[in-house]
Amino acid sequence: MKELIFNYLMSKQWFTSLIKERFDNEMEFVQFNQHAEGCGLEDRNITDKYDAMQHGWEVGVEAVEEAFNNATNL
Repeated sequence: MKELIFNYLMSKQWFTSLIKERFDNEMEFVQFNQHAEGCGLEDRNITDKYDAMQHGWEVGVEAVEEAFNNATNL
C-alpha cells in the first residue's frame, strides 16, 4: 500500500496539479492597472493598433512568465 501511495504522489499528474495550484496562486499577485496599460504605448510612440496589441501581448507574457517562475520556485 505504501508503494502505491508513493507512486501516486510521485506521478506526473500529482506534480502537474501542484504546479498548477501554485501558478494559480501566483496569478493572484499579477497586477493590472487598466488606466496605466496604455502609458507604455505613448512612451514608445506606438500609434498602430497592431503594434499596440503586440506590446500588450509582450507585457502579458512577461507577467505570466514571472508568475510561473514564482510558482515553480520550490
